[in-house]
Amino acid sequence: MFSSGLDAMLWQERNCYQCTQYESESKTIEEAKCKTAFEIDLGYISGEVSRDTEKIIKRENCKHRKAKNENH
Repeated sequence: MFSSGLDAMLWQERNCYQCTQYESESKTIEEAKCKTAFEIDLGYISGEVSRDTEKIIKRENCKHRKAKNENH
């Protein structure tokens, strides 16, 4: 997944934490507004994510990101 915890943190700061879909209250992946962010958060504990999430995090920026400061 990520080469280190720091890499994971930096990726999330650049993507998840700037995204309108990010939230950390969901208890299941079905409840999550962003399944990628949910899996990454869970991955800190389990060390595993789905193949779809692996593909997304291999990019520098998440293509699903919806920036908080963008008007849609």
